[in-house]
Amino acid sequence: DQSWCCGFPQLTGSGEWSVMAELVNHMVNAVTDKGIKRFVISCPMCLDIVKYLWPYFYGEELPFEPLATVELLAEWAEEGKLKFTKKIEETVTYHDPCAMARPFMGKPIIDAPRKLLGKIPGIKLVDMDRHGKLSRCCGGSGGTRAVASDISAKIAKELLLEAKRTGADTMLTNCPVCYLNMATRTHAAPNSVVEEWRNYEDPLKINDITQYLAALL
Repeated sequence: DQSWCCGFPQLTGSGEWSVMAELVNHMVNAVTDKGIKRFVISCPMCLDIVKYLWPYFYGEELPFEPLATVELLAEWAEEGKLKFTKKIEETVTYHDPCAMARPFMGKPIIDAPRKLLGKIPGIKLVDMDRHGKLSRCCGGSGGTRAVASDISAKIAKELLLEAKRTGADTMLTNCPVCYLNMATRTHAAPNSVVEEWRNYEDPLKINDITQYLAALL
């Protein structure tokens, strides 16, 4: 019960700044009370909010370092603390989430996931034409999936087709929203994108990068 939301809905959806300030102070205290020095975050949008907006509401620099899960894993892999023992002969492509490729401020997180994937024996990483800072949105951001499902599906379709053109077997991403929107467009939700996708003899697999890596330890 100590772990609250990052505040993105309160800040952008309702404009409740006083609630945001209360939330930030609670979370900063909850993290520091545990003696945490590095705050690892798996959601790119949460990371963006924590890293660049929490200091404003907190009133000073945060007493801990916020970082993405892939940044920590890439660091461990480089230091030899994380090793992949299983070889996989597979071609993959990586989708850069909007909040990591184009953060509010600061440096984009583009190289870390690729360095991490480069440590896997046998894997072949192929980038899409639009990647890094130019990567496409998955169509699920900003509530689009909830309020404009048809538009969200069309945007997802363009991304999925671009990934398919790379010849990859699997598309990986580091964002739960991207994963949800793309995975359901290919395998679940009853919409035109799914029906069209089923025409492929060898459909693209979608996976979260951390789940993918965990299976190769």
